[in-house]
Amino acid sequence: MKKFILFVCTSVFALIAGAQTTITLAPNSWEIDKDVFNYNLQGAQKVSAGEWKAGDVISVEFTGTSNAAVSGLSIILVDQSEAADWWKELCKSEALSDVEAGGDVVYSGEITLTADVVTPSAVNLVFSTPGSDVKVTEEVTLTFSAFEVKKPGEVESPTENISLNDLGAGWDATYDAATQTISYEKEWVGKGWWLGGADLSNFASITVNFEASAFQGKLVVERTDGTSLSAEFAAGATSVKCALSGDLTDIAQIYIQNGAIGDLVLTEAFYTKKGFDEGGEEGGEGGDTPEVEPVFTLTMPSTVFEAQYDDKENPDKITGYVAKIDMDVEELMIKTGDIVAIAFDGSFNVPVSGISPAIIDACEATAYWGEISGWDWVQLDAAANAPINKTAKIKITKDAQSTTIVACVPVQGGNGEEEIKFTKTGDPTAVKSVASNAFAVNGGMVFSKGEITVYNIAGKVVATASKTLNVNSLNAGVYFITAPEGTIKFVKK
Repeated sequence: MKKFILFVCTSVFALIAGAQTTITLAPNSWEIDKDVFNYNLQGAQKVSAGEWKAGDVISVEFTGTSNAAVSGLSIILVDQSEAADWWKELCKSEALSDVEAGGDVVYSGEITLTADVVTPSAVNLVFSTPGSDVKVTEEVTLTFSAFEVKKPGEVESPTENISLNDLGAGWDATYDAATQTISYEKEWVGKGWWLGGADLSNFASITVNFEASAFQGKLVVERTDGTSLSAEFAAGATSVKCALSGDLTDIAQIYIQNGAIGDLVLTEAFYTKKGFDEGGEEGGEGGDTPEVEPVFTLTMPSTVFEAQYDDKENPDKITGYVAKIDMDVEELMIKTGDIVAIAFDGSFNVPVSGISPAIIDACEATAYWGEISGWDWVQLDAAANAPINKTAKIKITKDAQSTTIVACVPVQGGNGEEEIKFTKTGDPTAVKSVASNAFAVNGGMVFSKGEITVYNIAGKVVATASKTLNVNSLNAGVYFITAPEGTIKFVKK
């Protein structure tokens, strides 16, 4: 099959059985010496290829209808990445039955690959009509109720990669694909992906990862009617995720905006499919991690946020502040999938729009700075000295290797001149001392002449008792037990 010189398609970025998928076959032809060759109508659907190799057997199944009569319809898998010179056939064409207007378009079979996939995120299932020398001028719309392309027995990937080869959308910014670097020429301009009306209905969120940003920014998902979804990130962040909701059938572009002139080096971009993740920040409202009981909760202490980021054009002005708070978790080991919560109950001395906390493992093997979570943006929009009662829930992405954990909390706010302070409401800590040996745990029991209160390591009350307490009722962890006789530290294993 010859290479298409002109290729027009509606790119839809997911294949999930049961979800509606629409593919437009647009008029097209390849002419040499005024001879019209066979490719008249063509359109494509992006597929999740994975590590596919020549000889792999791929299962293809779809069921749908056509709005117009079409004959000679065929399908072929094609790698359309730059690395594959934009057109690398992965299988021989499969012919489908002729379809009448309103008729069914159905295929169920297995296709053997004849070539390796170069870039999985650039593989398309192409529909074309190579059976006629008559030039077709009208579009044909194929609407599928079921559409699936995968290697039999393959576990469905929860994500769909977005290629970093080409960021063709945006203004007042350039993109170097070789270094994956966006260079912003002005503040609050944009650079990203042009989709031209794609359907993202099969996805729950979009995530873009990058090297630590020197400035705040925003990820924007814009519809063709001009409305949009967005998620913000703070200076120092390495990731931003935007939840996808509402009408997702006509997305024009996705782009990243910047709060200052400079560069942003991308490392990864992907969609997360529905059913796997509903998280992410949507429309500036913030997006908590799905409700899971945190394994560890830190109440933010009264803290001074230290200046971390300088304004390159004005060295005397500070653009970002960060607090690093030691959370010695003793024998409570944090693991992948755990939720760590940071509770803010107090006020800042300056206006603050948000925070972007992450959990760091201060492990010697990672030079005392191992990020074991993403950076979660939490919107605050608090005026100076306004009360804040907000909790950031951070999902752990890697097992902790040490018991010394740091909450790193960049803050978005301030005027670049005044020191930023957070003052906790009430007593800074629930347990002031663990030095008393006035009483102890004996045989799994604690005895007192009065009321007994048990705090977890974050200072939260987890149990109370009068005069006697059986510690066997506690979950594994580190606790402080207080009574009129004093305070003791207890590790339940």
